[in-house]
Amino acid sequence: MPSEHFGIAIIEAMATGCLPVVHASGGPLEIVDNGRYGLLYRDTREIPELLNHAFNLSMHFQEKVKSRALQFDIKHFQEKFITVINNVGC
Repeated sequence: MPSEHFGIAIIEAMATGCLPVVHASGGPLEIVDNGRYGLLYRDTREIPELLNHAFNLSMHFQEKVKSRALQFDIKHFQEKFITVINNVGC
């Protein structure tokens, strides 16, 4: 969905090895790292061609998208949060 704020459903799908096809805006754009971990569309007319492309690419991207999804798990969030707090120097 255009301008979605985050996209937990995208990360859940990626964790199972699904190659995401997302709108190039909001949180999904960041999740797929500007197309590095998925396919982007700006106009809905692009979706059929992208889905066809995704079906052909999915086997090559499964492990890549799974590892990207794990970057959003609670353990990594806690580590990043602690690093930010430590760098503030309170």
